[in-house]
Amino acid sequence: MDILEIRCSGGTAKALSGVPEGMEGRHWLRGIFYEAPFLEYLHATYHGGVWVDGGSALGNHTLFMAKFCDCARVVSIDPIVTSLDIQRRILVMNGIASKVDICPYALAATCGTVTLHKFGPGVGRWQVEAGGELGVGAVTLDSLNLKGVKVLKLDVEYSELAALQGARALLKSQHPAVFTECNTQQELDAIGKYLQQFGYGHGKNWHTMHEWVAR
Repeated sequence: MDILEIRCSGGTAKALSGVPEGMEGRHWLRGIFYEAPFLEYLHATYHGGVWVDGGSALGNHTLFMAKFCDCARVVSIDPIVTSLDIQRRILVMNGIASKVDICPYALAATCGTVTLHKFGPGVGRWQVEAGGELGVGAVTLDSLNLKGVKVLKLDVEYSELAALQGARALLKSQHPAVFTECNTQQELDAIGKYLQQFGYGHGKNWHTMHEWVAR
């Protein structure tokens, strides 16, 4: 793997070429961050506290958050060990490994184990599915006992609602800004209905990534 330079409004960062196929690597080869408009919005809008990157894959969002955003720490959560190995290498290259806590688990509504099914190209294309080919440990966000959470980003391949169901205490007591991927109107409606009970309403959106803020 060769070292690449990727750019954003805050400066430059180091990434790697030759990573497994996916949107992150393709954008890095172009010298930019994946989902850059969304990330720039985070940089301009939110400040301080702990930021959670649920479904961090190779660490595109974790890298941007930890290197360029005004946050105290980043919690990077992903169940795929090979992805996390690459992510750790990139964080070390950028001198920010000490600012990131890596959690090698899937996010779910309850703690235990789940099976994942690979449903497409790219390192992040693993979906929770009964009888899947990969068994991994699963945790709830509440079980992590995180304090001072300001930003919660979830891109966990159709398990966003389950992850939020495992974060009731966090949502009720800390009211972080929530960002979820929603691929269908049904997902969007279900997540919106669930978050209403904690006082959240829909904010901005970037294609499939949606913002939810406490009113």
